[in-house]
Amino acid sequence: MMPLFPEEQVLDWTRHLCDILEHLHSQNPPVIYRDMKPGNIILTRNEHIKLIDFSISRFFHPKHAQDTQLLGTPGFAPPEQYGTAQTDERSDIYSLAITLFMLLTNTLSENGFGLKNVRSYNSAISSRVARVLEKAASLSPEDRYDDVTAFRRALFG
Repeated sequence: MMPLFPEEQVLDWTRHLCDILEHLHSQNPPVIYRDMKPGNIILTRNEHIKLIDFSISRFFHPKHAQDTQLLGTPGFAPPEQYGTAQTDERSDIYSLAITLFMLLTNTLSENGFGLKNVRSYNSAISSRVARVLEKAASLSPEDRYDDVTAFRRALFG
């Protein structure tokens, strides 16, 4: 069982995770990580964040209607990662939101996909962070933040 982490600490880690995802998504073609979860994040002794296990990462191909392989970690992977559409930057944002939710609440949403009423799981989560996580984990990619920069801006101003 994971401990609950304070919001301030999780947000500090989030800045680093956003940096990593922005770097991956800025490649040509963009790299979609597709497996964001606490078990794939390493915190070094120097407080640096590293992602491990790029085994299901893929290059984004805008002409494809959906991914060729349906892979992901249940509870963290967005709906489109199960064959409904192609994964893109918004898919990584979804998984990042679910990861942050888990770090803040020590639980996965019982509603299947998406996040609703985040503060009901931990009232210490600020309203702003709860709203951002709920939007980032929307069921439809079109309802999420378009990219990590927009997600970061909503989270940190």
